[in-house]
Amino acid sequence: MDVSFPPNPSTAAGVLGPPVCPNISFFHRFMDFPALFANIPLFHSTLLLVIALAAGGMIAVTVWLILQRCSPVFIGVSWLFFFLILFVGMCHVRDREQDYHKEWEQNLIGLARSIARETEMRGHWKIAPKDSKTPTAPDDPTYRGILEYHSSLCRDIPLIAYVFTLRRDRGEEKKVHWIVSCETDVNRDGEIKGPKETGEAIYSPYDEYFDVYTRGFNGEVAMDEDVVSDEYDGRFVTVVAPLCDPEENVEAILGIDFRWDLWMSLTWQMRHASTQLLALVLFLYLGALCFFAVLQRTVNRLRHMNQELIAAKKAADAGAKAKSDFLANMSHEIRTPMNAMIGFTEILTQRVFQTCRQDDRESLEGIIEIIRKSGQDLVTMINDILDFSKIEANLLEIESVPLSIKQILEDIWKMEMTNVVSKHLDFSIKYKEPIPELILGDPVRLRQVLTSLVDNAIKFTEKGAVTVHCETFSPPQTDIGYKSDPHHISEDSTIFRDPRNPYPGSTMLRFDIIDTGIGITQAQIDNMFQPFTQIDGSTTRRYGGTGLGLSIAKRLAQLMDGDISVTSKPNLGSTFTLTLHVYLPSEYESSILMDKKSQGQSTLEPGLEIRAPKADPPPEEEKQSTDRTKERPLRNARILLVEDMFVNQLVISTQLRDAGAMVEIVANGELGVQKVNQDMDNGLFFDVILMDMQMPVMDGYEATSTLRSQGYHRPIIAITAHALTGDREKTIEAGCDDYIAKPVDRVALVDTIKKFLK
Repeated sequence: MDVSFPPNPSTAAGVLGPPVCPNISFFHRFMDFPALFANIPLFHSTLLLVIALAAGGMIAVTVWLILQRCSPVFIGVSWLFFFLILFVGMCHVRDREQDYHKEWEQNLIGLARSIARETEMRGHWKIAPKDSKTPTAPDDPTYRGILEYHSSLCRDIPLIAYVFTLRRDRGEEKKVHWIVSCETDVNRDGEIKGPKETGEAIYSPYDEYFDVYTRGFNGEVAMDEDVVSDEYDGRFVTVVAPLCDPEENVEAILGIDFRWDLWMSLTWQMRHASTQLLALVLFLYLGALCFFAVLQRTVNRLRHMNQELIAAKKAADAGAKAKSDFLANMSHEIRTPMNAMIGFTEILTQRVFQTCRQDDRESLEGIIEIIRKSGQDLVTMINDILDFSKIEANLLEIESVPLSIKQILEDIWKMEMTNVVSKHLDFSIKYKEPIPELILGDPVRLRQVLTSLVDNAIKFTEKGAVTVHCETFSPPQTDIGYKSDPHHISEDSTIFRDPRNPYPGSTMLRFDIIDTGIGITQAQIDNMFQPFTQIDGSTTRRYGGTGLGLSIAKRLAQLMDGDISVTSKPNLGSTFTLTLHVYLPSEYESSILMDKKSQGQSTLEPGLEIRAPKADPPPEEEKQSTDRTKERPLRNARILLVEDMFVNQLVISTQLRDAGAMVEIVANGELGVQKVNQDMDNGLFFDVILMDMQMPVMDGYEATSTLRSQGYHRPIIAITAHALTGDREKTIEAGCDDYIAKPVDRVALVDTIKKFLK
């Protein structure tokens, strides 16, 4: 027997409802929304509970979103999606139940067809009609076999309540009589009683006739659309199938009453499964809504914080710019009178030396020297404060250009000779070979750090010696603390790296500045690199200083990928150690730099020890100094000074004229451009133009750019009281050939002009 059973109830869903076309579109179902709510079976208790809980949860989430100050648009869209999910879920529940109903209907029809075939095979057509000459008796084997088979179906398949066969009365289309009416326990009470349970006798008339019987007699396997109730308190749905004789003529119909209550219990399980799926989707939606609300609030908070950070950065940048502008203005305002004081001091020194008697000269020179030294100390303090401010404002940039270590040490040796001679100290520079001829670094800042350490050693040493040791050693393999980029070359440098010549490597430089001075305690060492820190009050009063020198030196060393350390013993001396991680330039860069220095090479030979004399300069040196004052190195040089302040005009022009130059003065950049053009029209040219950069009417930057755009190619040297990071670069970018900061040093001024006169 071919029997097809329904699918597993746990894996299907559906309800028996009004007939619905399985191909109806979602749009049509949406348009039939009132009919959806009119479908009473859809709103069962479980679904109503899910809807109520989901609505309550959505209301709670909405209140929370309002408290979180979420956008009303976001809340409205959330409700829109909630109703959409609810509607689609309800449609899904109904559709799944209808699909399940259709599936079960097909299975029941298939089961009825299988039972009908088996009944045919058992010879139902052999049962004689009731009006035949030899009607089939109740004890006929064929009849009894079919009866027993139907009874076994009722016993073994819980879904089947009753199985029977009917034939039409001859000549009466809608009258039928029983053929096989099995004995079965319809109400499942364990007893067989009553006419339906004991079965109808063969050939008994059947008083009722349903339309589905006609479909069966027409050869169709069909299910009655009506659910029938009877006296046994049961609800049944009937499926009929035709029974054919060997000639394929329909001779009777097979009817099966399926238990509606059992079928619906399975269908309700599917309904609850679909409802639980809808509940899960709604729960996940509410959770996702909360998550996205939190995420949105977090994003908004981060966006707000980002905006605050941007505003704070703008404020900090504005503060840094204001600080930079303030420093630039203060530098200009302070350096301008300092330029006059120091410049006139040097001029006065020359006048006293040239005109006064020997006795008056000695007394006046002492006074003038005090003024000069005080001015230089003030400039040093200003420079320290400016450098510290630049470092604190992160405005200080470190260059990376090829430089000579030995040349820098030689310059320091020359600068410090006067101090060590006056204090009768032994000052020497020693090397431990090999020392690289050139390294990549910032020559200005390296010289500043070494000068600060040497000055500090000389200041605190009353007797004995100050020694500078220089050596190299290999950098550690695990060193990751250095930040230098060996491929970074300053744009101001004329040295450029050939891509075919990579940097050969790096090395560690060590400078030990050893003195035999007063020494320092460990407690003092711990604080000595802090800004504005002195060893103690008595030392401050005795030696002076701003307390910024060592702090600036250490920070500059760290910016150059190095550090400064110190060891000391009180009354025995101190050793300051500067360690730098440096890169070596390529051969291409080295050759260009050596070509530039070919006319003025360092006097330091490998392994040479330079020692400053302890005694006062011999009379020959004094004589040479006297002769130098009488030299006129700028003799017949024609110089244009563009300067707006009268005091600076007087100081600089006097210094230049004393050096033999012919000086013409104009008060602003516009007059300077006019003067140059007039002289060029007359065939005259200035050897050098000294251009102040901050002037009324037209400043030095615009004047220089104008002259360069007009094709003027002779030297222009910037003279400005601005001394912050980027000022030199700004003047070079405007077209200047060099840069001199105020207060103007006479020797530096003359030497710079001489370089361009050559």
